[in-house]
Amino acid sequence: MATLTINGRPVTAPAAASVLDAALSAGIEIPRLCHHPELSAWGGCRLCLVEVEGQRAPVPACGLAAKEGMVVTTRSERLTALRREVLDFLLSDHPLHCVICDKAGRCDLQRYAYEFGLLDSSHEKEFSRTLYQDDNAFFIRDHQYCISCTRCVRVCDEIVGRPRSKCRSAASALTSPRRSTRRWSRPPAPSAATACRSAPPPPCCRWSGWARGGSGS
Repeated sequence: MATLTINGRPVTAPAAASVLDAALSAGIEIPRLCHHPELSAWGGCRLCLVEVEGQRAPVPACGLAAKEGMVVTTRSERLTALRREVLDFLLSDHPLHCVICDKAGRCDLQRYAYEFGLLDSSHEKEFSRTLYQDDNAFFIRDHQYCISCTRCVRVCDEIVGRPRSKCRSAASALTSPRRSTRRWSRPPAPSAATACRSAPPPPCCRWSGWARGGSGS
């Protein structure tokens, strides 16, 4: 066990816990997009940056081990500016179709954009990913909506245990908007990635969806 201070509060963290884990367990919210509790830390989204006493530059909380006596700040003017700039760049490469998007109201990117006062990007719009795959019975994989969180890749590598190029069901479940209508229009049917070897499957291999004919599967 390690006791550290986060935003002036003493927090006790179990061995091998990250600063992000310690903060979340204490009810301290830290913005994050690439984190998932059942996947390895990646730190690529750069939203979970925190300031650590004695270190000059902010570091990702998801990959930072909680240590005894550590003093951490999760909210500051510098961190707000850094997170806002990250979100600004993400929005420049992301369709802003929130009003008609199936994930409206349950989208972390949308939530953080509102939280940091971003209605659009200040950068020139340029979509780097244009691949559109309509070859799955349950999902459309529109890569314009990808935010490069790599969660789908890590699910394939770490949980499903298959090469990412062959892990189609789990990847599309994590990265793609659902086909057809919004989630409240028809009751969803629970399912799981068919390649998942865990029983029962972990949350990141489970989803709810609709078949093309309108019947759940």
